Amino acid sequence: MLTKKEMQKTTKNYYIELLRFIFCIIILLHHSGLVSPDGSGLLPSAGVFADAFFLITGYFACKHVEKLVNKPEKAIKYSLSYTIDKLKRVLPYSTFGVVIIYVLELLHLSSGTSLREHANRIYTMLVEILLLPMLGIMEVNLISLRNAPLWYLSSILIALPFVVFLAIKCNKLFKYCLVWLIPLLLEIWMVITYGGALPWMNRSPVFIYTGAIRGFSSIMLGCAVYYAASFLTSFIKNNKLWIKSLLTIAELAILGFVVYKTACGIGGFMETVAIYLIAVMLVLSFSQMTYTADLQIKWFGILGNLSLPIYCMHWGVYRWVGTYLGMLSYVAKIVVTFILCTFASVVMMKLVELIKKAQKRDN
Repeated sequence: MLTKKEMQKTTKNYYIELLRFIFCIIILLHHSGLVSPDGSGLLPSAGVFADAFFLITGYFACKHVEKLVNKPEKAIKYSLSYTIDKLKRVLPYSTFGVVIIYVLELLHLSSGTSLREHANRIYTMLVEILLLPMLGIMEVNLISLRNAPLWYLSSILIALPFVVFLAIKCNKLFKYCLVWLIPLLLEIWMVITYGGALPWMNRSPVFIYTGAIRGFSSIMLGCAVYYAASFLTSFIKNNKLWIKSLLTIAELAILGFVVYKTACGIGGFMETVAIYLIAVMLVLSFSQMTYTADLQIKWFGILGNLSLPIYCMHWGVYRWVGTYLGMLSYVAKIVVTFILCTFASVVMMKLVELIKKAQKRDN
């Protein structure tokens, strides 16, 4: 399906790539607190930054649909293929992140482990590798789900096809109503029902886990970010110095405020407020009406590319570090984990690139 790329070429916003890396590091620090009792108080509410990734996913999905020259007739098939195409790029990293944890468990299994326990372990490993935990076909908690952060990718697998389908089949209703109303209603429902806007391990009334509903809500909100950023770009015809300065201050102030609040700890409707503040910040960032859009630093792009592999691997790598380097301090464990994740990410990205080149030569 052709798009209007040739008609609308825009400069790459490297600041968005830097944000992706920053969000990844914040989540890594948050998760280290969950894995290690020593760091239980570190960034306790930083789970809201997982929603930042959903928002970015929704933005680019909506941008893709809006730029299609011809809307596909088989919207369901197209939505599924679009989602699978996005996720298969991260499968090498997510699979590695899952396998290393199961290998660690295998090395420490007791001799009395039953055949049934082995079979269950293989089953859950396959469910995790295929990114299916949010479908409700296995128990989801911080013990059963070995690579817990991958709930985010599993949620995308379920939620993104529905969002893309709606964007294609009922574009006007989607653009002017659904992307604004549905996220708000779902956020209110989650806070009232589960006490906050960040549930992902609870069984929902529709059998799937709440992580998928949370993903659907934030991906839809990400589509709203796309429309709002497009409107802001067209509304501000002359981006004067004082306007650009004010928008830049607002953009950076929101980021600093949300990071500060997540470090202090928030709950209930404040989690929803934090998600919407991140959405507002991304509207400013994606509009390219701020000075951050002028940061054409290609290293930011490299950091952005590293963010998802690091995210996929960090939980498992931290488990290995905690097991075999337990004598290290809490901070040292985080530093070693980050270094090892970065090294593994670079190596695997190079391997994937070489495999792709080899496949092209064979074809």
